[in-house]
Amino acid sequence: GRQLHLIVHEHPLTLRGTQAIDAKDGHMAFRIADYDGAIAHFRAHGVECLERPANVTPWKQLYVTDPDGHILELNVDR
Repeated sequence: GRQLHLIVHEHPLTLRGTQAIDAKDGHMAFRIADYDGAIAHFRAHGVECLERPANVTPWKQLYVTDPDGHILELNVDR
């Protein structure tokens, strides 16, 4: 199998200097199965999201940051 380790530090250091979400900034992207479910999950946990269901790509995009400020894109085919 595959693993991805996301490590949470007690006192995170925001390497980018911000936790603002900028979709044009460097980021990692992951394909997900349920766009609306992901949004609902993040909202329920108070996680800020940038939703881009309509954009120039063939998939819906959702952006969040991890505690260190790294931008993560989650996407699903339309």
